[in-house]
Amino acid sequence: MPSRIASLFRNLLGKNTVEQALDAELQSSAELLTAEKMKDGLSPSAARREALMELGGVEQVKEEVGDVRLGRRLESLAKAVGKSRRSVVTYLDELRQRRVCSIHAAVNQHVGGQIEICDAFWPYERVQPSPSTEALPAFIEQTQRLLAARRCIGITFAEADARLAASLFDRHIPIEEVEHAVLLGCARKYVTLINRQRGELIASFSYFANVIEAVRELKMPAEYWRHLQTRVARLEQQWTQIKAASANATAAPIPG
Repeated sequence: MPSRIASLFRNLLGKNTVEQALDAELQSSAELLTAEKMKDGLSPSAARREALMELGGVEQVKEEVGDVRLGRRLESLAKAVGKSRRSVVTYLDELRQRRVCSIHAAVNQHVGGQIEICDAFWPYERVQPSPSTEALPAFIEQTQRLLAARRCIGITFAEADARLAASLFDRHIPIEEVEHAVLLGCARKYVTLINRQRGELIASFSYFANVIEAVRELKMPAEYWRHLQTRVARLEQQWTQIKAASANATAAPIPG
């Protein structure tokens, strides 16, 4: 991967590690420039002062570099690399296809998406955080809400379902991937219900176990999941209308 792209990804994703590396790099540059000015006859303090002035101040430079990290929008990223927004999206998708990185869609307008460099290309040692026992109930509650939101799912969240959710949490599977699996599983179920005009509802969270593994392998871009969300909403509406029409036909009195 080109060094410029690798550097960009480090700036985008490795906030703490990059800040430490950047600080060391800037301090080193300041020391080298100070030494050069001392050779020109300046005192250590004067040489250091002029070196920092030329660099713009270590903290100021760090802030300027920090502006191109996660807080910046995609448009700013495109501007920073001198490419169009469409080009950046295309390049990111190519990197995803080549398994250089994975892209996780945003959960909603409050929780942003993520670009994660795959292990083979990540230059630092990853520290895997231990799951917080306090976060487990929230994960299970989010899973319950995802299941309750779809009409093709008729689950009374049982102990077995909670155990499966807990095992996903222990494996560090993000709730976003659970959400994507629910979308994909429901899309398949709605197609079956509509085509057959009948069928059983999804009765267990375990229905999605294999779908979750498939989602993790698919590595689909965010655009796909947004498209699928819209499609599932339409399928759900279509199936609801079919159910209502069928119920009305059954309830209609037979002419005497």
